[in-house]
Amino acid sequence: MVKKKIFLLVINNSPFILLFFNNSSLHNQKQNNNMKTITRLEKEYPIREFMIKFSKEDEPEQITISVESLHCVLDYENNKEDEAMDNKIYFYVDDNLIEKPAQEICENYLDEKLIFVEEL
Repeated sequence: MVKKKIFLLVINNSPFILLFFNNSSLHNQKQNNNMKTITRLEKEYPIREFMIKFSKEDEPEQITISVESLHCVLDYENNKEDEAMDNKIYFYVDDNLIEKPAQEICENYLDEKLIFVEEL
């Protein structure tokens, strides 16, 4: 979540809106400008898409990751839509990890170390 403060400044009868972000939130926001969301049960969950390689010799492949909180609400055993959503997601990470740099996620937080190529 991005923490911000909004101020209205008036100079010579002209209004200016000032936004102040805490440093870590602004850093995360800039790093994750490709963040997308999936809506489930009227709540949005973040997803990220990467091009990766499983080994140096492999061709790049696209994977999608999301957060554990999404995995917890999916009823993939009884709901075909949830099952299809779950099948598109390669891995679920802890909610607090989704905003980390893409390369760091691929190298340290998935079920195996992957070679990061790019974020889509």
